Amino acid sequence: MPLETDCHGRTYVLHPNGQKSHYILNNFSDPWKPHDTILIQHGFGRHAEFWYHWIPVLARKYQVIRRDLRGHGRSSYPRAGDKYEYDADTILGEIVDMLNQLGVEKVHFLGESTGGMLGEMLAARYSLSNPGDA
Repeated sequence: MPLETDCHGRTYVLHPNGQKSHYILNNFSDPWKPHDTILIQHGFGRHAEFWYHWIPVLARKYQVIRRDLRGHGRSSYPRAGDKYEYDADTILGEIVDMLNQLGVEKVHFLGESTGGMLGEMLAARYSLSNPGDA
């Protein structure tokens, strides 16, 4: 599935289920040095831009991805009549799909509220010793 950018420069991942997830990628680290990736996931009722104040500190040393949950921020939401399973498996699948499309094999996950619960489920479900399993 293709990565997309709209006319305002906003970035999206198109998932196989037809939904789009908005994400913001920041990386101000030295390009000649290796760096890890931090995935920041907001909680219920928030959006990716909520974490903006963390970017100046984190993005100096890490690639930082902030993503909007389904129906939050600029991510799409299922319309009436859409066949969409709004459950943990679908949401976790969309997170993994986004990481795969971005070519990210391993992340440090930072989440608050619902985002924190998703991080715990992601860590429990996908092998930490073999990131390629995700």
